[in-house]
Amino acid sequence: MRIHLLPLVILLFCLLSKLYGQQTPKHWKEISLPEGWTFYAPDSFAVKKLQGVDSQVGRVHSSSDSISIEYDIGRNMNILFAKPDCSLKAQIARAKGILEDKSTKELYQIPEVNRGYVDTINGIVVRMIVPQKVGNGIIHLSAEDCKTRDWMGLSVKVSNADSQELILKIFNTLTFKAKSR
Repeated sequence: MRIHLLPLVILLFCLLSKLYGQQTPKHWKEISLPEGWTFYAPDSFAVKKLQGVDSQVGRVHSSSDSISIEYDIGRNMNILFAKPDCSLKAQIARAKGILEDKSTKELYQIPEVNRGYVDTINGIVVRMIVPQKVGNGIIHLSAEDCKTRDWMGLSVKVSNADSQELILKIFNTLTFKAKSR
């Protein structure tokens, strides 16, 4: 009898990844936003939908932490452009191009007040804007699902290093699951 080790190795890897992978901290809950965007935040956070014009907007806030994350979610409906290349390399190049654009730099005061960078969170390419001086300014995250063209922006004012650390931990739990239409 011949034993195939590859399936066993894959199964063991999956089990260990699940067991020792990224854990949601105790006393955190899933925050579900429109169009399939989610993240985790401490139990004290609550969602409040607001009235948008051409997108879905709202606030995720915690009075006990004095933090209010504003969200803006929609779909890129520009049909003038061909369907984009959704490879990771192409998505990162587009995100970097946006950050290097003169109007983006002026809007977010890059590099004088803030710094911008491209990252991936759970397979999602994101553009991050963070204060040059830790804990003093606005953190902004922008993400788009290349296939569905669903996009999201999150913005939050931070006033100290602890709140900035908490926001970055929250943003690091971002996930997207496309809704069937």
